[in-house]
Amino acid sequence: MKRFLVFMTMMLVLIGIITMSLPAGAQQDDKPKIEIEGADSIWETGLSMSSELVDLAEKVPPRIVAQFVDIMSFGELTGSDDLKNLSKTVSPRIVVEYADNVSTIDLTGSDKISNVAKTVSPRIIMEYVDTCSINDLQGSGELIEAAKTVRPRIVVEYADSILTKDFSKFSMSAQRRILSVSSATGDPGSSANVQISISDATGLTSGDITMKYDSNVLSIGEVKGTDLISGISLIVNKNTPGIIKISMAGTKGLLSGSGALVDISLTINANAKSGTQISLELVDTALYDESSKAIPVSLVNGVVKVNQPTGGIKGDINNDGAVRSNDATLALRIAAGLMVPDEYQKWAADMNGDGVVRSNDATLILRKAAGLGAPNKNIIASAGKTTNVMLTEAYGVAGESIIVPISVDNIDKLASGDICITYDGSVLRAVGISSDRNLLLESNVSTPGVVRISFAGTDRLDSKTIAKIKFTVVADKVSPLSLQTAELYSTDAVLMSSRKVNGKFTSWAMPPANNALLQNFPNPFNPETWIPYQLKEAGEVKIRIYAASGELVRDLSLGYKPAGSYVSRDRSAYWDGRNEAGERVASGLYFYTIQAGKYTATKKMIIQK
Repeated sequence: MKRFLVFMTMMLVLIGIITMSLPAGAQQDDKPKIEIEGADSIWETGLSMSSELVDLAEKVPPRIVAQFVDIMSFGELTGSDDLKNLSKTVSPRIVVEYADNVSTIDLTGSDKISNVAKTVSPRIIMEYVDTCSINDLQGSGELIEAAKTVRPRIVVEYADSILTKDFSKFSMSAQRRILSVSSATGDPGSSANVQISISDATGLTSGDITMKYDSNVLSIGEVKGTDLISGISLIVNKNTPGIIKISMAGTKGLLSGSGALVDISLTINANAKSGTQISLELVDTALYDESSKAIPVSLVNGVVKVNQPTGGIKGDINNDGAVRSNDATLALRIAAGLMVPDEYQKWAADMNGDGVVRSNDATLILRKAAGLGAPNKNIIASAGKTTNVMLTEAYGVAGESIIVPISVDNIDKLASGDICITYDGSVLRAVGISSDRNLLLESNVSTPGVVRISFAGTDRLDSKTIAKIKFTVVADKVSPLSLQTAELYSTDAVLMSSRKVNGKFTSWAMPPANNALLQNFPNPFNPETWIPYQLKEAGEVKIRIYAASGELVRDLSLGYKPAGSYVSRDRSAYWDGRNEAGERVASGLYFYTIQAGKYTATKKMIIQK
């Protein structure tokens, strides 16, 4: 055994002598090593085996290891604990090793390793391969191969001897392109144009673009492609309000160019609020190159701004240079739908700038005309109180006129309002509106079945009856009286809490479900009273009045009466408090009895002098 060990020792010494005598080149294999003199001189073959990477890490301070996790185990990264930790943190991406004085905690949030570039700049360049084409990776064959092999990201680190400018072309090519929507301004009711543009259209072959907008303010017209994409087909979908979807497709990528891809014509709605800015937002957008790879884009939204009229005075609707009460009247006419304002008038009348002309704008105009100034917007009108807006039950017959009052039960701070009432136009016809108060009131009864009222003052109401509607009864039927809108405003032009109480019209000539004798009114009475009743069927009607002793006091023969309700003062039976001899009867208890066909009924009443 001793002889064998001596033999082996001599052989190893001999091999070492022979090796030292060989030329330097013979010690290397034929595969070239990585060189660190410039990006273009880094050969792809130098990254083919992990042993060479380890060798590179050992030979080139302060360490460059472009580590391909897929072909290299952690155990092979000997010589640097930082490398081992780094590979675990950002696996399976390409890992960059840099000087040992940079700790792995600098790579926190490694999905976006841009912080690394800030920490060890200028020695790190990061490229997102999944958002750029291979052709963008020009200037380094090894980088191109790395992009093909390991996705979705490449981080390239190089030695201090490689200046940042060596990679400037590569870094710039990886920047995201900008896809943007232009902005526009216009008056309400006017047209405008916007464009969707790109900062660099090179390689663009297809794409899907979605733009959101406010369909309450904007209407979309023609959408067409520009000359830049004349070789690309365009399909536009405007069917969904508020969304434009644009799909484009070609067979070859654009060689170069930048600028507008799509022209969009639009109209600003006539009721758009002056000063409004409407966002044009790009969403769910993707562009592709000829190989169907995504082109990285940053999205920039646009806006459409609605112009404010120049010149003029807020509140001066007739534009005569002063704000007066007649301007408030014009505002009420606009609010009631009696007047269609032009753009200046709408701007001047909309005192509170909410985009709609209402009665509270008229109140603000009246305040301005009276020199009262703007109200305190921090005041909340009638806090905790709800005002009931009420319509009554109404009765009548065809050919007659009826009055329906509009009333409120809380007049605290109430100064103005906008009210809309609907009814059955085949039963009733509104012929006019009146008010007992000294306030500005405008009404619109031009549309059958609809009554619109706008009223305003500078002080609170002093009566609970706002207005009275005069109807002509067209047919002996039933009609609802419905409050569709009841917006009330305080003296500070603040919207008040309100509740709607609807009414109903019933024709007296509508046959009731049953015969009925109703209580006289007034009761007790002196000296006269009215006795209401209902008839299910037509017939002769008699009402007899008896004293408490049973003696007949008066016989009221009403004659033949059609079926219907006889409950109003002008339709009920009337007794003047006299007996058959024309003498006034004494105070006390009396009874009245109705006889209508086979129907009879009795009730009591009291005369009180």
